[in-house]
Amino acid sequence: MKETTLITERLILAPLNESDKALFIELCMDPEVMEHCYDPSTLEEAEASFKAFSQPWDSNGHDWLCFGITETSSNEKVGNISVKVLSHTDRIGEVGFLLSPRKQGKGFAFEALKRIHEFAFEVLHLNKLVAFCSTQNLSSIKLLEKSGFEQTKLLKDSVVIKGKSVDDFQFELRRD
Repeated sequence: MKETTLITERLILAPLNESDKALFIELCMDPEVMEHCYDPSTLEEAEASFKAFSQPWDSNGHDWLCFGITETSSNEKVGNISVKVLSHTDRIGEVGFLLSPRKQGKGFAFEALKRIHEFAFEVLHLNKLVAFCSTQNLSSIKLLEKSGFEQTKLLKDSVVIKGKSVDDFQFELRRD
């Protein structure tokens, strides 16, 4: 698949590149941002993660296609949003996102998520998207529900963060 750039009213979503590196690493290492996801990364782990997420994407694989999110009016980096195919046979994908705390609460995540699910259904021809979210991550739960995702499962002890087991919700969005 050729490199894809997605445009919204206020955002450009472009495959992760060097211009996204500083914010990507900052978000991965930020204890507040990562509070409901994983333990914050070390610098080395964040750099390795950036390298993995910024590799050329193969639509036949199972790796993440990660987009850096840029606000068009200011050309500021907002965060990143990713999609990956979980099952090519069943046409199921997963989405994930991280936003700078400075850019949260402005509708950017909603706008980016809407554009990603359009891309997933129209271009990748997926039938369903899933997202996983800590039961304590109220802002992401609200965002997913506002975006049309429905909570379908409670995943007990899904991940360990700071030595404690955390429950996640699984959300699903089906193609119309």
